[in-house]
Amino acid sequence: MRAPVLPAGWIVADADYARTPIAEIGGKARGLGAILGRSAPCPPSFCVSTSVLRHCFAAAAPAGSRPEEMPRIVRGLSLPPELVKEIGDRLPELSGGAGGAVAVRSSFVSEDLPGTVSPGVYHSEIGLGTAEEVCAAVVRVWASAFTPEARDYRAANGLPVYELGMAVVVQHAPEPVLGGVAYTLLPGTADAGSMLIEYAEGAPVNVVENRREAATLVVGKRARTVADRPDRNLQTRHADELIAWSLELERTQRAPLDIEWLVDSADRLWLLQARRLPYPDPSGPPGRYTADARGTALRSPKLVPFRLAGEAAVTTVPASIILPAAFEAFKRSGGRPPPEVVAACRSVFDAFLARGPVSMRSVYWSALDSGDLMPQSGFLTSADDCMAHVVRYWRFIADNGRDDYTAEVALLVCNWTDLRASLIATLPAPDQGEVATVAALYGQLDGLESCGHDVYEIDLDTAGTRREIVPDKPYAVRVPGTPAEPVPAELRRLPVLDADERAAVAANLLAIRKVFGPARVEMLVLHGDAPVRERVVTWQVSPLTPEEARLRYFRAAVGGAGAAAAATGTLTPIRGPQDAGALRGGRPGRLAYVDFSRSAFRDPALANAMALDLKRAGCPVLLRGSLLSHFAALLRDYRVTVYPIIEPLDDVPAGSVVSVVPVG
Repeated sequence: MRAPVLPAGWIVADADYARTPIAEIGGKARGLGAILGRSAPCPPSFCVSTSVLRHCFAAAAPAGSRPEEMPRIVRGLSLPPELVKEIGDRLPELSGGAGGAVAVRSSFVSEDLPGTVSPGVYHSEIGLGTAEEVCAAVVRVWASAFTPEARDYRAANGLPVYELGMAVVVQHAPEPVLGGVAYTLLPGTADAGSMLIEYAEGAPVNVVENRREAATLVVGKRARTVADRPDRNLQTRHADELIAWSLELERTQRAPLDIEWLVDSADRLWLLQARRLPYPDPSGPPGRYTADARGTALRSPKLVPFRLAGEAAVTTVPASIILPAAFEAFKRSGGRPPPEVVAACRSVFDAFLARGPVSMRSVYWSALDSGDLMPQSGFLTSADDCMAHVVRYWRFIADNGRDDYTAEVALLVCNWTDLRASLIATLPAPDQGEVATVAALYGQLDGLESCGHDVYEIDLDTAGTRREIVPDKPYAVRVPGTPAEPVPAELRRLPVLDADERAAVAANLLAIRKVFGPARVEMLVLHGDAPVRERVVTWQVSPLTPEEARLRYFRAAVGGAGAAAAATGTLTPIRGPQDAGALRGGRPGRLAYVDFSRSAFRDPALANAMALDLKRAGCPVLLRGSLLSHFAALLRDYRVTVYPIIEPLDDVPAGSVVSVVPVG
């Protein structure tokens, strides 16, 4: 006798999850489809669709039955014989014919979706073997959709209370040795910059139902750094594999995920399910495309001064922001800015162009992306040029996949700044004293590596200068990315900042400390006849690390300096790659001397190569330049001892014994 043909769509193979409507297979099966779609390690499964529940209910429910009777009716359902046989035939396929246990899991149509994750609301069972056991468990999973708790959950979330929306996933159940949960969003927060892994011996249920005390691992996503290394139960290779798959799935799903996982007795990692977690829309209110920069809530570090200006007397340049909602409208319009976005942007451009040329700065922020290497605007003199740059920037973001689910895609619009000088300050915490150290130079901060600069110790209480170092400053970078130019002879030995400008710097630093705390602050001093408090503006603010707070300037002197010396050694000038390479394997007791204005290391790749050579040589460095310069920071990252000095050592012969003494 020929076996009856099972209706189409009653059982859905896992290979078909991704293309089957969620109304048929539910949220959990759809999440498994996302895992399988990336070829991630996921136990084989099939899904008993919602069509089966609707068929069985229609066959059993008396005519005219009320919704309130659904729980009783569903509890009494049974599966058609042809379905029982089909399930029995498919079970061996889940384990490749090797037998073993299976899991029967709920997959309600609203389950495992952002906003309705439904944790613990519906029923699942693990450790079943025969077709009869599995089919009985399917009915129990159906019935779990109509418990008082499940109905209350759906009612509280505005979902249909009496809905025949339960599909059931039947999945191979590997024998667990270790299991747990990976959250790619720190629970209870909107912090997507780290992920949390919790695990315990045995199955993941031991963690999700608090049956055993869980171990915890916090991972920084960008560097994939682990705050605490895995213990002996979770091997490093399993942790690395879990982190890699979690972040890959998060990227393709464009949402944070809650992933259940286990390591089986054969030492294999398996991902059992992936739930999408809710995350606030980073684009902000729709229809609002531009805003004043002061008081902004956007999270780019470049916007910190403008956020602070909404709370304290911090002076900034006048600026507006093209908001993330404008970029979202651009994407919805197929990569073309809609008319209302163009009109809003042009209104901003016209206002700034009336005062002079315009500059635009990327103020992109993402928990997953550093935001480096974004297009720069240059010198813009028309609204058409401004709009063309905005579109070019948006296309770069979209074409390069930089618009992840956390990304705030925004641009800062301001007038091109006519700089007289720039400065960078270390602002200590109140318990670390009232003196800020300021490095000031003519022109752009780009010159901090290669041009001379003044150093001032400014008393924040009195705005007076406790100490100043004013060296010769023959060169300055006038335009970013261009070579240094000569400074007029009459300015070279003069202080970069006069007393009034230093007082304005102190006022800004005090205001910043009140609302931000210890900081690394970049400021600009503009040309013009405006009052000094308007010409000294805060450009960037970032937290000051404890290590940076302890940094000091030094001076080098020929000969020994006794107990006051931080280091003593033989002076070894480094002017090119060949000099840096020669340090390796050389004699101990040397002090490398680097002066960027006279070296070939302005290129980032060469600078990085030299930093590695200095690390391998174990050689301290006398660096003529700012203690907060990029190269000084790079050396510190490589654990190279750095002594920033102000005055050049051109008159000190190579091979001389020099001592390094703290300034002051």
